[in-house]
Amino acid sequence: MPARSFANKQIGEVVVDLCQRRSTRDTSVLCFDQKAPNSEKLLVIGAGLMRTGTLSLQTSLEYLLQRPCYHMSRVARELREPAIRQWIEVYRNAGGGIDQPLSGYGATVDYPACAFYKELLDAHPEAKVILTVRDADDWVASCRATMLSPEMLQKPSWGLRIVHALANTSSLLELHDIMFGKTIGPDFSTFSDSDLKHAFNKWNAGVIASVPNDRLLVFDPKDGWDPLCKFLGLPKPLVPFPHVNKRSEMREVLGRQLRRAKYFDKLISSIYLTVIFICILLLL
Repeated sequence: MPARSFANKQIGEVVVDLCQRRSTRDTSVLCFDQKAPNSEKLLVIGAGLMRTGTLSLQTSLEYLLQRPCYHMSRVARELREPAIRQWIEVYRNAGGGIDQPLSGYGATVDYPACAFYKELLDAHPEAKVILTVRDADDWVASCRATMLSPEMLQKPSWGLRIVHALANTSSLLELHDIMFGKTIGPDFSTFSDSDLKHAFNKWNAGVIASVPNDRLLVFDPKDGWDPLCKFLGLPKPLVPFPHVNKRSEMREVLGRQLRRAKYFDKLISSIYLTVIFICILLLL
């Protein structure tokens, strides 16, 4: 699907002004504190689903806008349980209060906010929307290897619950169910590959139909800087476009998590069997 680009001089002017005010360093590096969101307005809304290059887009937007960009990885790795509970409430309130967790961010991509791109579009009339896309069959394969793999879709074991509790992300699995249910479908966990492909195409078509052409970029990260910079009205950087969070990297992250969960499951089983054995001995 070809990307559509629409220059936005206003965004470009805002970004240049932000960087000039905050840093005198070479703009080949980020000139903002990524952990200190500011009070400036939201400029870009990402409507693309997971596994469509959203982390690459986050990285590129932070480089271009010199503003922090919200992404699910920030929730899981930095903000953790307080933010997770906050987003669960946003979903329960059908998007109500969504500006609170996004306050100070220049952009948002991926979950949790992508589910509410319409609400954000209405609330931020000057913002632009970027829909990250990829081949539908590739998307299904990537999801099946990561977030929608059989291991991730099964009922969480006690070991996995312990892993999340220790990481201060106890409610993350609940948030996943809510997010995927809203965007992919309530019965996503039982979907066939064909069902997933249909849901992906339906979501993308819905975004394209809902967002005005002059505010939308349909973007394949494989296309690199050119369509993105043209859309935002910003100069093309000299550095290569970032391609991060590849399938193999995500599989490794999830694999480590599942291995830890299995360790705790075995430990729990051992303790349980030991207690049973002791009880039997006491009864003899």
